[in-house]
Amino acid sequence: MQKFVRWVVILILASTKVCYGQTNVIDSLQRIVALQRNDTTELHALLGLTNEFLRRDLKQSKKFALQVVSLADTPQEVRWLASAYNYLITVYLQSGGLDSAYYYIQASEKVVKENPANSRIKFNYNQAVSLFYKNIGEYKKALPYMLENLEIWKMEDENKAGQLLNLGNLYINMGEFKKAAESHLQSLRLFELIGGTRGQSYCLHSLGKTFLELKRYSDARSYLERSLKLKKELGDKRGLVTSSSALADVYTNERQYKLAKEYYETAIKVAQEINMPIEVSRSQHQMGVMYKQMGDLERAVENLNQSLKLAQALKDSSLSKQIESTLVGIDLENQKAKTTESFLLSNLNTTIRTGDRQRQANEYSKLSDYYALKREYEKAFDYLKKYTELTDSVQGSLVLISLKELEEKYKTEKKEKEIALLKKDQELQTLALSRQRVIITLGIIGFISVLIIAGLLINRYRVMNRTKRLLEIEKVRNSIARDLHDDMGSALSSINILSQVALV
Repeated sequence: MQKFVRWVVILILASTKVCYGQTNVIDSLQRIVALQRNDTTELHALLGLTNEFLRRDLKQSKKFALQVVSLADTPQEVRWLASAYNYLITVYLQSGGLDSAYYYIQASEKVVKENPANSRIKFNYNQAVSLFYKNIGEYKKALPYMLENLEIWKMEDENKAGQLLNLGNLYINMGEFKKAAESHLQSLRLFELIGGTRGQSYCLHSLGKTFLELKRYSDARSYLERSLKLKKELGDKRGLVTSSSALADVYTNERQYKLAKEYYETAIKVAQEINMPIEVSRSQHQMGVMYKQMGDLERAVENLNQSLKLAQALKDSSLSKQIESTLVGIDLENQKAKTTESFLLSNLNTTIRTGDRQRQANEYSKLSDYYALKREYEKAFDYLKKYTELTDSVQGSLVLISLKELEEKYKTEKKEKEIALLKKDQELQTLALSRQRVIITLGIIGFISVLIIAGLLINRYRVMNRTKRLLEIEKVRNSIARDLHDDMGSALSSINILSQVALV
């Protein structure tokens, strides 16, 4: 009975979401929690609230996830407990609490080990941990978890689409743009098939980031603008931050600095509103890069130092290294050899360890500049050669051609599906018209048949009436004949008697 009630609640919530939107979903879930039933229905509602607030208000999301942890205390409720742990990993990551995130990774891993037969728990754990490592820049550590999840999940549904999306994003960070585009286009196909608008907005954003890295700015802008429009419609504030920042990057590269500054400021403002300090730091870093490109080194250094201070406070070593590398680049451009060789080599080793090929190429470039400044031209040339080779590998013409082929293949396949759907619609319309014609023909035949049958019945009725009248007339004739016969017989008898009397 309890299971039945839970599924009824889920169906009601699903229909509410479709009909009335996100706010009504939150209201419905909060009403269920207010009942304080302390059962799986309440746990389900609390997890729903955790998910809804994850991209709106991290404090609220954390509050509901911790409520699940406090309530889920039986073996039958382990699935809800594991989900709460995984949400808390993401919440603490986004709010800068890396130590707490590591704690919940261990807690979630313990649940996985205690339930080896539950593939869904393992799947969710892999997803949370892979995203954690991806977001702190440990790309090589994240990759095995994502690939394992693609083996675990075989169904062509939203979960599969989400995994492909995350894998594509990871490949972007690793500089594997062809693999990234393949994953994102597969994900986009699935989200379009199942009608996942939010998923489509993520895929469009990621494709925009891919084209941005490949310096195809008009394509990048097109995808990112479509993504931003969907995120605004969905009320996705976290998505608004990332897409605004990415669009600002595009405008920076196109030297439209006024527009770029507006989008960076929007990203920072919204990130501060929803308590996402990591995104504040990233946007400030990118704004510093913009000022550097503009030649305003004073503002560039100011923004970069603010970003670095925040990244260090959040213990984000990957982002800190990236900001420090940008500051080094400014020093090298000013021909100031204040940076040590060991620092540059340390940055290079970090990018190699994490698998970030794009940043690895940038570090080769900085080392080349550094050695040129120190007049060690052999080393400078060696690192310049490494930079050129890796850049060609990451952004070369073959990659661009492959990516364009993938994009065209996706568009062609989409058009073919649309044409197939149109043909199917036409066939259905033709079939409907044929059925309509058959129905009309049968109706006409039926109507004519009814008229013929009615005519035959009327004619039969007339014949029967005529026959009946003739029979009645015949009866009257017979009656008259009988009467005449009787009368004549009586008259003849009288004449005979009278004749006899006369003779006597």
